[in-house]
Amino acid sequence: MGLNTMGTTIQARQKWTSENYDQIKLSVPKELARCFKKECVDSNISMAQVLKQAMSEFCGQKKQKTIYTPKKPQVDTRQKRRKAIAFALEIVVDARDAEAAYLDSIPPNLQSSSRYEAAEACVAALEEAAQTLECAYT
Repeated sequence: MGLNTMGTTIQARQKWTSENYDQIKLSVPKELARCFKKECVDSNISMAQVLKQAMSEFCGQKKQKTIYTPKKPQVDTRQKRRKAIAFALEIVVDARDAEAAYLDSIPPNLQSSSRYEAAEACVAALEEAAQTLECAYT
């Protein structure tokens, strides 16, 4: 009986997957498929991650966590480095906006708390990081 790295049997994992996941077959024009594959490779994001994210957004669900944990991008050309910087900037801006929304949601009676001060410092640091990345991109 084969075990995977998590210690579960492969058969048990396959059973769980078949009970909890569906496969969707998609036919698209060849040029669109080529372009999609190339963009995924250039962005170092799996095609499945992009499609799951798009489906979640289309259905009004939260973003899939995995879209923000890409593999280390290959940055062997200027174009790839610029794409990596743009992607990093997008992540930093999203994080800054989320932290700012959290900061705004803290009630006035807690605005002198350590939680508020930590969130405020986080927003400031993320804003500085975003400005640095913008400078690097332009």
